[in-house]
Amino acid sequence: MVVDLPKDPISGKRRQKCVTVHGSKRKADFELEKLLSEAQHSRARDSSVLVESAIRESITLVSQNLSPTTVRGYMGWIDLKIVPALGMLPLAEVTAAHLDRLYRDRTVL
Repeated sequence: MVVDLPKDPISGKRRQKCVTVHGSKRKADFELEKLLSEAQHSRARDSSVLVESAIRESITLVSQNLSPTTVRGYMGWIDLKIVPALGMLPLAEVTAAHLDRLYRDRTVL
């Protein structure tokens, strides 16, 4: 059985969970219900990921391919502009208006 999970909030990549069930159809149905329940719980949890957590995880993932100076520069912008403006918002609640305001305000130091 294969169940689709929510897309990864950082990379946007598709996620799936695969389970092989040996036994009766009843056992397979039980396992399917369990998988669907876990997937639903995962969707609810993913919708509460904060912008700050997501962006810091993203920088951590790409930092191994960047120079330390670049990472420090990115972290400076994150700490100075992004976290104060959007850090406490869940990713699911970020709107175009939030981003427009962030882009407008970033030009003023």
